[in-house]
Amino acid sequence: MSNIPARSRVGRPFPFAALGLRGSNGGCTSERIGACPPHRGVHRCLAGWLLVLLVWLIGGQQIAHAGPAGRLALIVGNSDYGGLLWDVPTAQEDARLIQTTLKEFNFDSTLLLNGSRAQLETAVEQLARRVGDLAPGTFPTVLVYFSGRAAPSEGEQESMLLPAGSKLRWPAAEEGVTLPEGTRAGWIVDRLTRAGAARVLLLLDASRPLPLRLRRQGSAKTGIAALPAFASARADTPAADIFIGASAQPGQEGVDNVFGRHSYFSRAIAGALAIPGLSFSDAFLVARERVKADTGGRQIPASTGNGGFVLRSVSDWNQLSHGAIQAVLRTRSLLDLEVDLQRGDGYAAHFLGLAHWDGVGGAKKDLALAEKYFRKGAELRIGSSANALGYLYASGERGPPDYVEAIKWYGIGVELGAAIAMSNLGFLYQKGQGVPKDALQAERLYKLAAAQGSPRGYWNLGWLYYSDEHGLKNLPQARALHERALSGGYLQVAVSLSQGIREGFLGKPDPTEADRILQQAADQGCATCWTEIGNLLSRKDDSPESVNRSAQAYRKGAEAGDSVAMVALGRRYISGLGVAKDNHHAFLWFQKADVAGNIEGTGSLGLLLAGGEIEKDPERAAELLRKALALELDPKRRFSTDVINYWKYGAALAKLHEAGAISGASPAEAKRLYARYGNGTGWKRFTIPIDCGGDKKVSHYIYLVDWERDEPPTEEQAEWLKSERGCTIPADVIDSFRKLYVIAKENKVKYTDLAVYALGKTEPINAASGNGPSK
Repeated sequence: MSNIPARSRVGRPFPFAALGLRGSNGGCTSERIGACPPHRGVHRCLAGWLLVLLVWLIGGQQIAHAGPAGRLALIVGNSDYGGLLWDVPTAQEDARLIQTTLKEFNFDSTLLLNGSRAQLETAVEQLARRVGDLAPGTFPTVLVYFSGRAAPSEGEQESMLLPAGSKLRWPAAEEGVTLPEGTRAGWIVDRLTRAGAARVLLLLDASRPLPLRLRRQGSAKTGIAALPAFASARADTPAADIFIGASAQPGQEGVDNVFGRHSYFSRAIAGALAIPGLSFSDAFLVARERVKADTGGRQIPASTGNGGFVLRSVSDWNQLSHGAIQAVLRTRSLLDLEVDLQRGDGYAAHFLGLAHWDGVGGAKKDLALAEKYFRKGAELRIGSSANALGYLYASGERGPPDYVEAIKWYGIGVELGAAIAMSNLGFLYQKGQGVPKDALQAERLYKLAAAQGSPRGYWNLGWLYYSDEHGLKNLPQARALHERALSGGYLQVAVSLSQGIREGFLGKPDPTEADRILQQAADQGCATCWTEIGNLLSRKDDSPESVNRSAQAYRKGAEAGDSVAMVALGRRYISGLGVAKDNHHAFLWFQKADVAGNIEGTGSLGLLLAGGEIEKDPERAAELLRKALALELDPKRRFSTDVINYWKYGAALAKLHEAGAISGASPAEAKRLYARYGNGTGWKRFTIPIDCGGDKKVSHYIYLVDWERDEPPTEEQAEWLKSERGCTIPADVIDSFRKLYVIAKENKVKYTDLAVYALGKTEPINAASGNGPSK
């Protein structure tokens, strides 16, 4: 894959030099990677409050909204520029819209309306101090939005943000026109990065025309200045954690939304940020296409830098695609998207593809049509569409996996700068799927994604360093990368990070810190984190408090959309642990999980219908159980179900054949199923040591069952541990189970009984709670 660029970007680069970032990376270096996730709560000091009071007293209106200390924002709306022709009527409403939008993402924001230069720079200084006051190890994300007017500096090397009250009417006969004094945009970025901000987002809604007397010969028509020489000098080395977006290309005049309350840019940004799971840079590209379509191509936003982190995390791909298209369809119908596509909006094609992929918003579920739209999106240089095509081919959703096509489209996505395509292609190299296994190539691709600020890139790279399988083991770096991914909004990382910290894989065991990380992410909306909390409480003890709290955690995870929690909660309704026993509620949660694609939900529905706990429907039960067992043909998805439940699905289907309860019932098929999966009873569970790359071995459950296969049941569990968790069962342990299996077969005794005799006491299994090996 020599054609993969060293650094890929999407869209036209916006020159850092024009903002005064000459030759500086803004203080963001690779050394910043080894810090901890952000802490919740608001960290303020007396000096900060005095500064707020001072700014309020000297004029200008500031309104602050509190939020977690890790996310801070300054939002500026300057509308007063000394005359009807030059005032910006929408600026204050633009600022309020952005503040309202950011509040959903837990930003602690300060709103400055019609502020002077002194007030703006004082507000930036205050913001910088607050960044410096944050707890050590925090990854602060700081966003500054400016709506108003800007002007180029002398030499037009920088953009100056003009304060309210700037008089833009100049005497017609005046020679040597002097530009109004303003605040350098580059100074804002430099000040915040020097203060310790890990991510600085600067959005400039200021691409408005300048008065004729302020335009020199050959000068920019707008206040967003640019020099091609500086642009080319900086194009390959943007600061790793700085993202700058402007409402139009340098020198391009913006289009006023004469009949609207908001500018085209602020409206598009607010709408794009509402789409869950999108990285900030992808959200900006969605907004860019929206503005381009709304203005007939007369205004095209520009951006540069790295904004791969997400503001609203999702737990899995299904949630991402469903959430994204549903958010889009709240403001744009399928017909609107079709019209936008005809106007050249590439993201309209992408979202139409998602709609037909998921069958939402009135669109028919049609993978062939989805593929057609994704191809159109890729033709329009939308990297996410190329990645979606790669995923379609690799996942096998449209037929048998086609890794040749998957690699082709992932590669195109990489060339178009899609960080998710870099991560997905890297995964194929790491696992050796469709290509020779190549850890170094996987590492390179993950680093490309991480260089864009992609939390998934950080996470994948962390997993690569976590395992010793590829010879790249580096546990301190693995922990740092997991923490970086978590701070970038990829909340589900908290599960694996907390597990590593709790068990001592990533340093000294620290259950208190592990609990803090997990609970914080859960409180921020991580559905899988609630599921993990439920699992931990289930394993803690059998006290009523733990049982009730675990059920509550599963409910929160299920209601937040995690299908694993849906299954766990359904099983609680069957067992009555922590909730009132109710098979109808169990059926509803299993059904939700099945719709979400969770095979445990599918199999559990089959068990309910086979047993008649709700209604006896053996034909439907057999259909669901066969669907669950069919995963055996797909090893990649085979281990998405707990092994003990998987065996139970096979035994239940065997009983339906044995009883002649279904069409085509066959005693021979019943015998085959019993031989393969056991009779549905008599499982035994043992605790064994496993090696997950840390300095010590940790405990793990392993299950035994009596069946007639040639290999013992420990083999597939060892396979799952190695492929999915990077852990191994010690050779002497796995060899002991193999020898016992051979002895049991030769002497025609039960394998489970012999194991109990040889190894000692087993542990109780509560299958209803769904607490098998953690996945």
